[in-house]
Amino acid sequence: MSFRQGPSSGDEEAKEGLECDGIGKYVAPGTDPEKAIAAEKRRELALRYEGWTVHRVLWSHLDSAAYLRRLLGR
Repeated sequence: MSFRQGPSSGDEEAKEGLECDGIGKYVAPGTDPEKAIAAEKRRELALRYEGWTVHRVLWSHLDSAAYLRRLLGR
């Protein structure tokens, strides 16, 4: 299994990405929350190891262009 899949959204050239967090993947029936969290951390570390800047956001943050501009320094 590969943990490097790319960020949820991002700029490949700048290697800057957004990871959108939601609770669903941790509480879905049949999911082990501890394993889901560990897999998410491995994925993020793999991105960072490849030189990506990873910004973690909640889905609700995507409704605020001002917040995203501040986060991304734009």
